[in-house]
Amino acid sequence: MSQTLLEVPHAAVVAPGEVQVETAPAHFQLSTPTIPPSPANHGSGRTLGAEVLEEDQLIVSKSRTAAVFTSITCITAMGSLLNGLLTVCIPVIAEQLNIPDSLQLWPISIFALTCGCTLLLCGSAADVLGCRRMCLIGTLLQSAFTLGCGLSTNATQMIVFRGLAGVAASFCLPSAVSIVTSSFPHGPRRNIAFATMGGGQPFGFGLGLVLGGVFADTIGWRWAFYTTTIVNSAVFALAIWVLPSSIDTPLTSSTLTHLAHDIDWVGALIISASLAGLSYVFAAITGSTHSIREPLNIALLATSLALLPAFVYWMHRQVARSKPALIPNALWRNTPFTAICLTVALVWGAFNVVEQFTAFYLEYVREIPALQSSLYFLPAPVAGALVNVAIGVLLPHLRPALAVPAGCLAAALAPLVLAACCGVDGPGYWRAVFPAMALNPVGPDVIYTIANLVVTAAFPGEMQGVAGGVFNTVAQIGKSVGLATTAVIAARVAGGDAGREALLEGYKAGWWYCCGLGLVTVGVNLQKLQSDLDSSLSKIKHRGPDARGQWISPDKRIALGHVRLAINDLAPSGNQPFHDAVVNGELYDYDAIRADLSGKTSYRFVGHSDCEIVIALYRHYGLSFLSHLRGEFALCLYDGRNQLFVAARDRYGIKPLFWTRDHSSQTDNRILIAAEAKAPEWDARSLKENGIFGGDRTHFQGVSAIRPGHYMLVRSGQHVESRPYWDADHPDKLVPETRSVEEIVEGVRERLLEAVRIRLRADVPVGICLSGGIDSSAIAGMITHLVRERGVQLANDKETDSISCFCIGFDENSGFDESEIVRRTADWLGVKYIKRHVGEDDFAAHFEDATCHCEL
Repeated sequence: MSQTLLEVPHAAVVAPGEVQVETAPAHFQLSTPTIPPSPANHGSGRTLGAEVLEEDQLIVSKSRTAAVFTSITCITAMGSLLNGLLTVCIPVIAEQLNIPDSLQLWPISIFALTCGCTLLLCGSAADVLGCRRMCLIGTLLQSAFTLGCGLSTNATQMIVFRGLAGVAASFCLPSAVSIVTSSFPHGPRRNIAFATMGGGQPFGFGLGLVLGGVFADTIGWRWAFYTTTIVNSAVFALAIWVLPSSIDTPLTSSTLTHLAHDIDWVGALIISASLAGLSYVFAAITGSTHSIREPLNIALLATSLALLPAFVYWMHRQVARSKPALIPNALWRNTPFTAICLTVALVWGAFNVVEQFTAFYLEYVREIPALQSSLYFLPAPVAGALVNVAIGVLLPHLRPALAVPAGCLAAALAPLVLAACCGVDGPGYWRAVFPAMALNPVGPDVIYTIANLVVTAAFPGEMQGVAGGVFNTVAQIGKSVGLATTAVIAARVAGGDAGREALLEGYKAGWWYCCGLGLVTVGVNLQKLQSDLDSSLSKIKHRGPDARGQWISPDKRIALGHVRLAINDLAPSGNQPFHDAVVNGELYDYDAIRADLSGKTSYRFVGHSDCEIVIALYRHYGLSFLSHLRGEFALCLYDGRNQLFVAARDRYGIKPLFWTRDHSSQTDNRILIAAEAKAPEWDARSLKENGIFGGDRTHFQGVSAIRPGHYMLVRSGQHVESRPYWDADHPDKLVPETRSVEEIVEGVRERLLEAVRIRLRADVPVGICLSGGIDSSAIAGMITHLVRERGVQLANDKETDSISCFCIGFDENSGFDESEIVRRTADWLGVKYIKRHVGEDDFAAHFEDATCHCEL
């Protein structure tokens, strides 16, 4: 018995166990074995037309698509651009507006604070009012508050307008995600849209750094805000024209009712208050670590922490009462979603800290003018643009299991270079700042794009705004917390000394901290595939209590898992996976097949399990190996040399095998194959139209069955095919029968005896299930004949000498108890009789489990 999880950049598969596979890039040319005709003694094999599974593509005007990409990218990048401006301009602004040292980071951190606290609420409102409307309102407000920053005459005005700008950004960010998912189907255009949005964030930040330096040393920092206001107003006009109005539902009199009842206002207030309090405390201790001792900060910290479990309780209460829940607790049991949220928070926090501390290092330690230091950041926007162009083109072929950890590693390398190389008087630009700035955008760009795909796939369509809000809330809080915690570390190391050497030591401590954050995210994402596999195997542990095994390919593209019910070869050598294959079932006459393969193949058998012959047969015969298998089985096999994944089911479909596309994975293209089909939604149409005769359809939404006598191939580029390898060989009724009745009877008898014989091979006790009917009684008679007259062994000598049968007995007044007939049959055959009585209480106790494990 097994469970398989397979991940592919376009597909993923799970078999009798749990497998995760990623196919090769589309430009690979695979040399796949052909399928010769099946041997005659195994029935006929007809190759039908391959069933290729493809998704329809929505045709959209290329010019309109480009305009939509441009507008949403500019809208979502505007906040990052302003943060970049402030990073370089804040020393000049602080001097002119008399901002004290303890509040110098507030114009930056207040934006993330207010944005993070209102994102979830705005995301919920966008689902009711319409994502286009919310996005346009936010863009207009963003222009107004940016202008207010430029007109500010004191610290209070600047901080207030920056806080309001954060609220305006929360109108835009989740709505932009929802606009993309509403305008483009799953596929290349949606991938490119998220890639451009991801590139806009670091590109906007880097561009803001450069422009900030230019304005600060020339016409003044206020013109940086005025220019941004003009650009933002132009983007607002473009958005009115290009964003499709059809994605918003018309406003009606019931809209306010929906706004009041379809949004979890209480939950939004609880979590927003908690995040606001925590962010305020972090921002407060940035200026001085001693401020944590102040009564106000202690009270705020305690209250904010207490609100977190209160939020969890409220979510549980809302779900239990079937009312709207802002973020249902079950959401965090989604491993990909939780892992990507943690990754985004840490990586984006480190990204902003690296940029901010590098600017401080250049201006305060190296004493480089703002204009010159801003030019040092040019590699960041250039690298960000190049990386996102590459992501947009290559995303269909990326392997998320490697791409995300690689991005996290890049996020760790940038601060590592700075911490290891930077000094008071050097080194030169090319040895430290340049490579760090080139590396810094890589991680956020890759992770942002893949994270958006994960988040939008994890939520139903009507909750896309909330999905965007959750994701962007995590990103904003990550920025705020990352900046605050790093500033605290730097301040503690510097010890209040404003000298260049002391400041540098503080900045280095902050960079080492950011490097650690990046390495933590690498570990989180490398373990995610392992945790997915563990979770899947736990759900089918009832199928195999004897052993549990896993195999993950070195490139993290495939994961195979298996839980074993040991029948043959009870030693550890029989445990699965067999490196790159898992089998659920029983293969007949495998000893003869092993002997036949001796000398034909270089494969060396590890143990004596029947299932191990699958690998040897495939290596010798290629895809035609299925024609040589007799038995009841479901299997998955990965051919690493040809980048080919095979999943197959026995001729009559005795062993189940199901597959689905996992839309909660990091690319929405993973295929899962499993021995059981358990999905959250019923397929009522399939149940009504097909009953139990559904072909490849099941009773669950989105879950398909591999048909009996068929196998499924997953190739490069996620090319998925379903093919038959066997069909029944029906005799031609027009051909006269030449055998006598006696010969026909004897032929049937010998075939029945042979069918029973090949099923008796086992290394565990073999029993007979007797129900009192003619079929089970006939099989019991044939077993006693084979053992006593033809010398067939049952596991060992003890079992052979004492054949056992068992039956189920019911209450005498039930009307269907046949245990007495079974007893008399057992006495006549001379076999041991074992009876298990089952009453109404037993039915009631086990009905739920029996229903759950029933294979539909």
